[in-house]
Amino acid sequence: MMTNKVLKVLIILSLVAAVALSLVGRAGKENNLHSSLSALLIISGFVCGIMSFHTKYSKDFLLPCFMILFIHYIGGNTILNTISLQGMELGESFSGLYKFIVAFTMVVCLKEIFYALRD
Repeated sequence: MMTNKVLKVLIILSLVAAVALSLVGRAGKENNLHSSLSALLIISGFVCGIMSFHTKYSKDFLLPCFMILFIHYIGGNTILNTISLQGMELGESFSGLYKFIVAFTMVVCLKEIFYALRD
């Protein structure tokens, strides 16, 4: 299945972009690379969500997604910034993954709602 291969590549690229966010640093006026990587993560989240329409296991991804959203809201970003390594902002990497997961979760939840309404 070509869709599964493309999904795997997009997810791997999203993880690389999230790690790159930790190396780029915090967002600022002069930091265009940070904005570009964030936009890439959001767009790839939407695309992965749309591509998962034809898989029967797309609902199985929702529990880990909601767990990461919960960790973000209870302060996971702050905790990761506290334990950051020299020259790496781990909180930025987590916020990048958060953006990807929010976009993916929105699309998958909408798909499930429309499928439920259709039945």
